[in-house]
Amino acid sequence: MEPLTTFSPVNSSDFLTRSFSHYPTVILPQYEFETFDKNSDDVSFPSPNKVTTKIVNNGGGYSPSHESSNIHGVSEGLTGCDCIPLSHCNAKPTYGGITTRIVTKPPPETICAYGLIYCCAVIPTHSKTGCGVSSPYTGVTISEGQAYPGQYPWSAIVLTNSNHYVGGGVLISSNHILTVAHRVVKYEHGENLKVRLGEWDLSERHEPFEYLDVHVSKVVNHPHFDPHSLKNDISIITLATTVPILTKPYTHVNTICLPPPSMIFYGSRCKTAGWGKDQFHGNYQTIIKEVEVPVLSSYDCQSKLRKTKLGNSFTLDSDSFICAGGEAGKDACTGDGGNALACMINGKYYLTGLTAGGIECGNENVPGLYVNVVNYIGWIHVTIKESEHIDPRTR
Repeated sequence: MEPLTTFSPVNSSDFLTRSFSHYPTVILPQYEFETFDKNSDDVSFPSPNKVTTKIVNNGGGYSPSHESSNIHGVSEGLTGCDCIPLSHCNAKPTYGGITTRIVTKPPPETICAYGLIYCCAVIPTHSKTGCGVSSPYTGVTISEGQAYPGQYPWSAIVLTNSNHYVGGGVLISSNHILTVAHRVVKYEHGENLKVRLGEWDLSERHEPFEYLDVHVSKVVNHPHFDPHSLKNDISIITLATTVPILTKPYTHVNTICLPPPSMIFYGSRCKTAGWGKDQFHGNYQTIIKEVEVPVLSSYDCQSKLRKTKLGNSFTLDSDSFICAGGEAGKDACTGDGGNALACMINGKYYLTGLTAGGIECGNENVPGLYVNVVNYIGWIHVTIKESEHIDPRTR
């Protein structure tokens, strides 16, 4: 097979989800594989306006990152109470008319700063549990292309301990994250990494839910990963501490379901999400964005890619890759390596792919490449069992 030396691995979060009918199309420069680590290491999370607390070492393993209000005395059935801007506390009827965000009187010991109000979320009584369940909190105002808090509860951000961005990831168990090897291959021992879960708005001091940072105990890269072709571009991150799943105050953190080896996604329209730039060398988005893309068969993908500069001799490595996208202005792009391609089957989201690479971004009839997760289910289970004796949740 011809090496994919003209493909670009994804380096810094970038989603082209906006409508390009109102903006000039941005053609992003390409990068060869040998430069894949040079464009995002100077990006720090969170922004200076974010309120954080120091991460707990060894003993605790994770720490909440927002200053939480004291919510003693809050009425039964309410959760996620905090002092937030009024614009983020709009009472919006959903779930059959139930208001998902209400203003309430704070307990005596809680005093909100000037310009903020005390606001609580209402949990729908019929919320589901289990892997792959998304229960977005719709009581905030968002713009087109942005996702709600908790809409992609498995989305993870891999960071260095000094808060420099490394890549995206996907929560597959209370102890494990999947990501792409090309983003973490130089962090094999995991001693300088942490994972952020439950994030939504990177800049907000006050938002509906807390995020948490979790230390990494080790990183296992696929033994046959090829950094030049991106063959076997998959890694498992083991967390130092068990993550609370769908448990207060982290009811917005959940695992995605791993697909059985026989599951086929061709023809499905699936979702991918992350904190993307609006253009190459642009600004990171502060609120998580989403995009829906079609999953293509290997034949269709190869046919489309042969019409690019790859030429007629290009052969798709369908064992390593699945393809999605090819619609103008909708794509995962530079830096989103490790983010999930998630397909809904019977009300649950299944992990179809991990963002790996592509040719430029958002061009018509040019699909992107994602790690073909179905073909690595066996390796995932064996690797986790051998190292941790813990199987990921798949149902």
